[in-house]
Amino acid sequence: MSDTDKIYVDARRPANLRNAGNLVPCPTLQEAVLTWYRLPAKDQAEATIELADGEIYTAHEIIRLNYGPKPVADRSRQRDEALWGLPWTQAGTVDPDDQVIQFDEAQADEAQADEARANEAQVNEARRRRTVASAAPRPAEPIGRRAKVIGLLVAAVLLLSLVSPIREAAKSLYCGILACAPAQTKEYSKVGGAESPKVDTQSPKADTRVLPPKVDKTSAASPQPRHADAPKPPTSKELTFPAIEALDGSRSKAGTMTRIKLSAVDNTGNGPDTFAAQWTWSASGGTANGSQTVIINVKSESGATVQTIRIPLDRSQCYYSGNNERHEGELTVSAALVHEIEVSITPVEGRQRPC
Repeated sequence: MSDTDKIYVDARRPANLRNAGNLVPCPTLQEAVLTWYRLPAKDQAEATIELADGEIYTAHEIIRLNYGPKPVADRSRQRDEALWGLPWTQAGTVDPDDQVIQFDEAQADEAQADEARANEAQVNEARRRRTVASAAPRPAEPIGRRAKVIGLLVAAVLLLSLVSPIREAAKSLYCGILACAPAQTKEYSKVGGAESPKVDTQSPKADTRVLPPKVDKTSAASPQPRHADAPKPPTSKELTFPAIEALDGSRSKAGTMTRIKLSAVDNTGNGPDTFAAQWTWSASGGTANGSQTVIINVKSESGATVQTIRIPLDRSQCYYSGNNERHEGELTVSAALVHEIEVSITPVEGRQRPC
């Protein structure tokens, strides 16, 4: 093997980084290589990486490490990469200024496509289950007990009403359960052998005159209260900011934030004014995990900062297709004073992984 040949290794094996007599345990060989690249150039020449089985890699060998089995042909290389998972490229491809491993973008695109296909399969399965559930016949709703009792009573009343002597008894039973309208009876008197409605001559006649409405002088004299003016609807203004490329602790790309916007809402006196901040985050070509904070400086027309808003960034996944975030809160100043915004992102803190 020449001094320029690649060394193919399993980067998931545990390893230790030895630097100036100090031993730094690492969970994987890949993590140990990333830690080695973060060392100053003079320390890299002396530092080594040791595996659990005793194998040691010097600085000249570390830059030649490559993740995965040694390829035999194009077809076998594709099969091996599918079995071994997402490989990193030649470990020696390093930016002299940043000393950071450059990862294979083609492999990242392939991982992104696999994730999109998995999400589409889950959506199709959920849609199929909803279709099967909606096509299943629904059980017939049971007839209520009260409806059954009323039906039996109505049938019994109909049967009893056919018998003339007990018709009145059936009617009384029916009206005792259900409300019946009171019967209106008229008295008749015979005039010349014919029956005519009997006129009540003793009861006073009803006054059919139309009287003018009475006016309450007291209420007419008093002024009517005016209705309060309806509350004004809230108004808002939208402020935008250009896309930002976030960096990690070693000044390498950590991700990209696009479609940055802040809406300042004027509630017209109905409570404090509010804001709604939103953006789209993608760590494609960068890193995931760790923590970062989005800082939004709200400025007045004169350019002075009137409020600073800090919001944690969601770095739980790579979000190759972009993750839309929206955060709401209260403004400490009037929305009318808000004229422009200035947005920045802090460097990554904590352990991160490549995307």
